Amino acid sequence: MEVGERRQLVRSGSWFLLLAGVPYVMHVQEGVGIAYYEMTFNVVSDFVGKGESKSEEERLFWCGDISNREFFSIVNKAKQLYMGRDEEDDLGRFRLQLVFQELMYLLMQTVSVRRKGNAEEAIWSVVRFMEGHFQQALTRDRLASLAGMNQEYFSRLFKKVIGKTPKAYLTDIRINHARRELLRGNVAIEDIAEHVGFGEGYYFSRKFKQAIGMSPTEYMKKQKNKVACIFFPYIDHMLALGITPYAAMIPRTHPLASRIASSIDLGEEELDFDTRSAEILSVAEPEMILCSNYLNPDQEALLNRIAPTVSIVWDQNWRLAFREIAALMGREQEAETVFATYESRCLEARTRVLERIGEQTVALIRIHSSELRLYGGPMQGYTGPVLYGDLGLKAPSLVRSLAWNLSMVSISLDDLSMLDTDYILLVIDPDAEHHAKEIMGRPVWQELRAVRRGNVYQAGFYIWMSCGIVMNSLKLEEVIRFLGSD
Repeated sequence: MEVGERRQLVRSGSWFLLLAGVPYVMHVQEGVGIAYYEMTFNVVSDFVGKGESKSEEERLFWCGDISNREFFSIVNKAKQLYMGRDEEDDLGRFRLQLVFQELMYLLMQTVSVRRKGNAEEAIWSVVRFMEGHFQQALTRDRLASLAGMNQEYFSRLFKKVIGKTPKAYLTDIRINHARRELLRGNVAIEDIAEHVGFGEGYYFSRKFKQAIGMSPTEYMKKQKNKVACIFFPYIDHMLALGITPYAAMIPRTHPLASRIASSIDLGEEELDFDTRSAEILSVAEPEMILCSNYLNPDQEALLNRIAPTVSIVWDQNWRLAFREIAALMGREQEAETVFATYESRCLEARTRVLERIGEQTVALIRIHSSELRLYGGPMQGYTGPVLYGDLGLKAPSLVRSLAWNLSMVSISLDDLSMLDTDYILLVIDPDAEHHAKEIMGRPVWQELRAVRRGNVYQAGFYIWMSCGIVMNSLKLEEVIRFLGSD
């Protein structure tokens, strides 16, 4: 993103705020797609300029990166605004104003405070630049200029801080990215060489063999046995394919934790991956690291320094993610067998449940520590695709009006009062028991049709807040116990 003399790296989760009329340019690498929301709105007061004095350039351009914890909620609020952009009803437009203000509040919380860097911080700033621009011709002169140092001092300090020369470190970055592309296996070696900055294929092959001990072609054919998985929903996919992760991050109370007791323990949550986790993983020397696309830049840099890191898009159809992981592992045939078994289970469960409840409606409510969430339709997320897709259950009108094209939406108690469903699957977060008790004691909850009829089933948190063959099979079992039994 370029605004005047300012340039800012754009990553997943980046956001920018400009005053009206300020021109900007988005530079996108050829062949790479980018998707983003652009919103135009009026400002009542000049809140951007409040507080400490800012240069005119700083007042015209704010930027930040969304935290992993807020990413899902923020993207869904943006989707709500987009889906309601043609709303004509006054009350509906008023509701969208509230959503917009919540979105702005969450974004403003993420504004980064720039640290006044010392010489060592300047080196790390250059390292981050190299990791984001490794395809370019990065001369020592250019890198030293970015650090604000002369070339000799820059080279000495870089070697002292990083342990390698700038040239050797850049080669390592390029080799690791090349390894990642070779793991995917669908790109020609010459194209990989050009993509990662080596130029032509012969030079790349020579440098690769020097670094890895085998040619790129041999590396592609080599079976990868030491795969670390730091995003626990993808452990589901690995286990379904008959693969136990070499190292993993998974909550200790997760249903799958006991099945990977032999894996190296890196912690519980991907968003908590830090330097300590990186030290453990580095000693283990994995051949590949599997993660989601929710990593922040610092985490991504830590992982890429250890082994080729492959991020799989999380907010896509889980079947696509499963097939992508199967292809990485060379298990495409096994994947089709697993799919066939799962589809058979779905058909059996669907027949059993629909015979019992017919056209009656089902909704899934989650009581979060700070809010109520209503889960959406069959196209997104990890609940709707099973409930309304695989099982073909009927959704109540509130799901269709508020959340059908979303994975989930936050709802108020007033919204809850309009939930005209026959059955409720209730998920309570592990830290939200008190909040759940409070909500379930309110008249608005007690008066719901499903509650009055005793048609509420408390479902497993991890089973419904994740997806994959294993977890979805457990979802089917829970639905049969709730809706398919007399």
